[in-house]
Amino acid sequence: TGENRALVQFGLRVLRQTRRPGLRALLRLLNLRPEQIAEDDIGFSIGPRLNAASRMSHAKEAYDLLVATEPREAERLALNLEAKNKERKSLVGRLLTNLTTDLDAAFPPPVLVLGGADWPLGVLGLTASRLAEKYVRPVFLWSANSRGEIRGSCRSDGSVDVVALMNAANYDNLFAKFGGHAMAGGFSLATERLPEFASRLIEHYE
Repeated sequence: TGENRALVQFGLRVLRQTRRPGLRALLRLLNLRPEQIAEDDIGFSIGPRLNAASRMSHAKEAYDLLVATEPREAERLALNLEAKNKERKSLVGRLLTNLTTDLDAAFPPPVLVLGGADWPLGVLGLTASRLAEKYVRPVFLWSANSRGEIRGSCRSDGSVDVVALMNAANYDNLFAKFGGHAMAGGFSLATERLPEFASRLIEHYE
C-alpha cells in the first residue's frame, strides 16, 4: 500500500525492461519472460535466489550477478545462485524434519525456543516462520557464531509482538542485541545466558 505500492509498480516497469546481463541470465534460468514479470515472480522466484547468497555464503555473490557485464559470467553467477537456493531449501527441509519429529512427539511449550551450536544461521528465520505457522506460537531459533556468541531469529504467530516480548525479558540485559518488528526479529546473547533464555521468554509471554 501507499509508498511501497508505488515503488513496486514503477520498479516492475523498470525490471521488465532490464538490460542487465545478470538479471536476464537469472530470468532465463527461471523461464521467466522479462516483459511479463509480476510481483509474485519477485517474491517467490527472483528474491529467494538473490537472498540465498547471504543465507548460504555472502551477499556479494548476489551483488556480483546484478552488476555483471559479461553474459558468460552472468550465466555462471546465475547458476551459482540457483545452486545456493537448492542448498538453502535442502537445509531448511532437513532442519524442519528433525524438529517436527521431536515436537510432534511432545506437547510444545507456548514459546518454542530451540537451537544448536552448529545450526546454519542463514536459514533460522525461514525455519522459524514455518514452525510458527505449523505450531501457532512464537518461535525463537538460535545458533552459535565463530566467537561463541549465541545469535538467532524469531517469528511470531501473530499472538504477540516479538520485539515487545524480547524487551520485556531484557530487564537485566539478557540480550546483547535485539531488534526487528512485531512479526519477526533477530537477537544475540552471551552463551552463559542461554540456560535461562527459554524460561524467561515463556514467563514474559504468559
